[in-house]
Amino acid sequence: MDTKTSISKKHSTPIQKERKLRGWSQQKLAEELNTNLNTVSKWERGINTPSPYFREKLCSLFEKDAEQLGFIEATPQEALKENPQQELDNSTSFPHAPIDGQRNLLIRYLEQQRDYILNALAPGSTNTRVGDIIGINGFFIPPHWEMLQGTAVSTSLIEQLINALTANQRILLLGEAGQGKTTVLKHVFALMADRFIKTTDNAALLPLYVPLKEISSFVGNPIEILWSQVCDDFPLSFDDFSLLTRNNRIIFLFDGFDEIKGELTQQAINEHSASKIFTRPSILSCRKSFFDFYLSMSMLREYYNQWIELRPLELNTITQYIKAFFQQKQKYLIEKKLTPPEEILNFIRTSHELLDLAQRPLLLIMMLDVFTDPKEIHETGWTIIKLYRKYTEKWLKNEAAKPGSVLKWNEKAILLQELAKLTYSSKISNASSRGNLNQNITFTQSDLISLAKQITNKYSHITESQILDDLCFHTLLVVSEGEIYSFLHKSFQEYYVAKYIVECMRSREQDMAAINAVEEVFQEFLPWDVGTFLKGILISDEVSFYDKDRIVDMLIKVYERNKKNDFRSATIRQHASHYMALLGTRRANQFLEQAWKSEQDKWVQRGMMVGLSLYCDREDILEQYIKIIRSDKEAASINIGYYLVYYGDQDQELGYTDLGGENCDRTIQAIFRRLKKEKFRVGWVLDMLTLSTLLEQRGLKVLSSYQEQLLFLQEFLQRNHQNMSDVFLEEKNRLEKILRGKT
Repeated sequence: MDTKTSISKKHSTPIQKERKLRGWSQQKLAEELNTNLNTVSKWERGINTPSPYFREKLCSLFEKDAEQLGFIEATPQEALKENPQQELDNSTSFPHAPIDGQRNLLIRYLEQQRDYILNALAPGSTNTRVGDIIGINGFFIPPHWEMLQGTAVSTSLIEQLINALTANQRILLLGEAGQGKTTVLKHVFALMADRFIKTTDNAALLPLYVPLKEISSFVGNPIEILWSQVCDDFPLSFDDFSLLTRNNRIIFLFDGFDEIKGELTQQAINEHSASKIFTRPSILSCRKSFFDFYLSMSMLREYYNQWIELRPLELNTITQYIKAFFQQKQKYLIEKKLTPPEEILNFIRTSHELLDLAQRPLLLIMMLDVFTDPKEIHETGWTIIKLYRKYTEKWLKNEAAKPGSVLKWNEKAILLQELAKLTYSSKISNASSRGNLNQNITFTQSDLISLAKQITNKYSHITESQILDDLCFHTLLVVSEGEIYSFLHKSFQEYYVAKYIVECMRSREQDMAAINAVEEVFQEFLPWDVGTFLKGILISDEVSFYDKDRIVDMLIKVYERNKKNDFRSATIRQHASHYMALLGTRRANQFLEQAWKSEQDKWVQRGMMVGLSLYCDREDILEQYIKIIRSDKEAASINIGYYLVYYGDQDQELGYTDLGGENCDRTIQAIFRRLKKEKFRVGWVLDMLTLSTLLEQRGLKVLSSYQEQLLFLQEFLQRNHQNMSDVFLEEKNRLEKILRGKT
């Protein structure tokens, strides 16, 4: 096996021997020590030695002394054992942190970290580096942003973030996938690192960039958790790091709360959000959709009193970005013919779909990377699915052409799809209970070796070592530290997860193994972005008419096999019905039109009827559902509960029945958004009914902060809505009467 991917064949270290005596994996030892697998791996390979703090913990864990474990120096008699709460109490008086005498060590450390970040490839580009964007001569263009919570300011985004950190504050940075959150954090890190390196002021703050996906556990002493992420390279001792942290001389840039590994349950996510590491001066980034769904009522609201949301790029910013991108691109591709930037800009301007996609920096860079090829600029029908397909194909074809690559580009795509399916796993205690979906954004070398072993028999002419090399170095994977791998961007991982699910659904064999695979996926609520990719693929040209028929056959089988009256079975039927309605084939429609009448679970019945009306233009079915809601209190409660859960006002783990809580702001905002857009016209009657019911149950007070939207609503109700059904007019009149009561 190649030396750059093989595990060291040297003699076992004392730590490795002690671990194996207990039958522990490296991951198990890492969890016992509250550190990460990468750190343990480096100890056992002799790349690094444990710090005094971890030596003490290893001696205690294995009940051995320092000499028996092969440590050169004896461990301190006592490690720092302060209470975490006391440790984080900023009111306590501490001596000056040890920057003065060890400044040069910290400068070299920051220079190494900065160079590592700047030299990494920018997600979305095959040759643009992060430094090309945020470096000294980079083309970083601050995204549009909005202060959601905190005092509005007129400074630039980067200046606002650095000023807040300098004042020991905490800022929550929100944005959708690819909106530029990571780029902003890395830009802040680079600027603050430069400030520390160049200034002679010992009060300068030390920035640390921390990808949250690499933290193995959030349980325990918060400073120990943070130390486990930096201890391999940090030049000072644990005691010095602890002192710097407690004195607020270190500020943390926490990237990707939505990428934290573990269970995707409300309880687990609440436990993560309550970690005391988030009480440090810091910026915390998170996807807006993830925050709204899981974190809107979490401890993060208390920890972070400033919320900033990155907004979509505007046309003038997109124009600037394209020009700057091409100036950098031409440095690498001097001899290659490129599509002129003016032609690409005009192409984007003439397509509403492309203009929407270009509002996110990641997608804009992907578009530019694809459209620089003159052949691609003339294609039509661009969607986010087509963009990801074209971009990943181009990337993998480039990798397949490199020396040392042995797999074809489409074989690499299959490998990534197989790897992506490991991303989300579900564990259930019995067949009728609901499982807990587990997220894992990073992969260890052991994960990749296991995958290589599983598929070696498919490629008899290629060795396991070659497959492993291809996977690690010639696909969309990047290595962060040692043996920790991840996709270039989380969205690529989610795209391949969706592709895996589609492959399960359109399996040619449709045997028990395929059916079980679909049921395993459907027993859980998929993450928002995975579901978005999945729906996009199903209605794209990637799925032929023949494939759609085969998928519908599979979904009917899955539905019929799960008729039990339990939560897991109902969830599977709900998913199967939803995707049948989305596909909208003749067979799917005929099945749903009959099945909703006999469906006993009213949550599943709702999905079938609303799906037929929204995806298949069956307004008559929607009218029937409205009549059911009016006469059936349970169905009405489930309708309200569905809205509240879907828009993040109610915990989905509590079920879809309306629990009568006070939180309904996000649902009301969503209803206003839908009423403003013609594309939701078919569902307006249900939106109005839901809003009327909320006002009747919660009272008109819930509209007290929506004065501007109320003006729109009054104008909407006064319109002459032609060609609308009698049920629509009845609900419009009902809502008018309720609002008139407010007047």
